[in-house]
Amino acid sequence: AGSQAILPPPHELTLPGKPYRAYGVLVTIPMKGSSRLEFSYDTLNVNGNIVAPTELGLFGGTISQGEPLYTTYSLRHLKLSYNFLTFPNPPEGSKLRFKTLWEFHYLHTTPAVTATVSAPGQPIGDTESIYLPAVGLGMEYVPSKHFRLEVRGSGMLVPHHTTLGDTEGSAVVRLGRIEVFAGAKFLHFRSSPNSDTFIRGTIWGPDGGVRWVFK
Repeated sequence: AGSQAILPPPHELTLPGKPYRAYGVLVTIPMKGSSRLEFSYDTLNVNGNIVAPTELGLFGGTISQGEPLYTTYSLRHLKLSYNFLTFPNPPEGSKLRFKTLWEFHYLHTTPAVTATVSAPGQPIGDTESIYLPAVGLGMEYVPSKHFRLEVRGSGMLVPHHTTLGDTEGSAVVRLGRIEVFAGAKFLHFRSSPNSDTFIRGTIWGPDGGVRWVFK
């Protein structure tokens, strides 16, 4: 005689889809010593369709294997960064410049899943928020006053808790008070797995836009 353990359904699901309404804003305040105080806000939304690969336990509910699912996901990312010119300071015409980054991140996510056959119009979901300081490094190559290359990366890892990594690079052309930039961004995050619900994700893609320089 014997017994078989009854295992709970898995609690992980990769949400499909491509981002839309992805945009952001950056406000920069010049500081002493050619350093900058920066505030940025980025937002994106994702939706998609998937069939439950197995029985799932999500957000306190149970979804049967084979159930068609409609998934939605939104992300809001706010970052405050002290962009400190470390070497050389003052730059004195140097083309290659190194920076240290001292940051605070707030990331807000709202995933939701709808079982379109058994519970149409009744999405189940949760809200997850990450508050995390971060440190990083940046580098600028400034061959002329009208063009520069920028790359930077920052992050913070709290073992068995939250994780965040933020990297971006761009080429910038300056025409008077207008800057046109093009590059790419990468963002990885994970909320604390010690909570009842946690979420992790990696977002990357091209980035570009126009900035107005007040000074």
